[in-house]
Amino acid sequence: MHADELELLDAAVATLVGQPGFRERLDRLSGELRQSPEPFVWSVVELDGIGRALPACIRSCWIFVLRAGVGSGCHFHPNSVQHMVMIRGQGTSVVGGVRKRMLSFRAAGASPADTWFVIGEGVPHEFFPEGEDMVVVSFHTCEADELEEIAWRTGASRLYESGGVSCSLAPMLSVRRGRQAVDFYKVALGAVEVFRVEDPAGEVVCRLAVEGAEFWVADESPPHGNFSPESLGGGTVRMILTVADPDAAFARAVVAGARAVHPVAEAHGWRMGRVLDPFGHSWEIGRPLDR
Repeated sequence: MHADELELLDAAVATLVGQPGFRERLDRLSGELRQSPEPFVWSVVELDGIGRALPACIRSCWIFVLRAGVGSGCHFHPNSVQHMVMIRGQGTSVVGGVRKRMLSFRAAGASPADTWFVIGEGVPHEFFPEGEDMVVVSFHTCEADELEEIAWRTGASRLYESGGVSCSLAPMLSVRRGRQAVDFYKVALGAVEVFRVEDPAGEVVCRLAVEGAEFWVADESPPHGNFSPESLGGGTVRMILTVADPDAAFARAVVAGARAVHPVAEAHGWRMGRVLDPFGHSWEIGRPLDR
């Protein structure tokens, strides 16, 4: 973001915090935080109500109150660039693996480039308030009802503001050697990347799809209770991949490096075979037989 655009956001925040009712909004959010088990709560600000010109890319504005002494949880936004400034409190940030001390809005001797965070799509970030609850203002490049958060370690996804919740279920495969696993599934299953983020250490969280059927792959994280089959000595679930031509899909997986466990055969109303991938996950590849 250009310096002149940060100046626009800086002026907008100055106007926002001076508006009648702003302190009452913060008091209400602080009350919600006391009643919530979450590390932060938020409120959406109508852009038209700010009364200031904004950069053309900005689509929504938010106020967040973050709980003192608790990390916000490492997450990323796959569909928005975040522009954030701290207006109350103190603490540290970890953005893209880089830790630094946070400077408050219009801190003495600091420019907007020093106080504002511009966090790109897919960049993991976490904030650690110290001493008191932290208040930040964030501007995003997506609409309020489209802002998605994905937890870095678990891949759990949520929309902050949603007119309704659509149910979905997708497995996340914990693996060692995440980058190699993603490459394997592309070759073995014909998977395509829907979304991918990688930290400086090379650990991956990736959303993949096989003909529209989605699953996730992530490097294992034993401190967070996420273990790969290689760490456990075997898996506890089997993936069932239903395709039009199981024989061809089975052969493709084996050629790519999967181990054949049961050849493709007809039984129990299905034509199905089973393979074990190089990362310890078991796949049953088949289709129901015509009745």
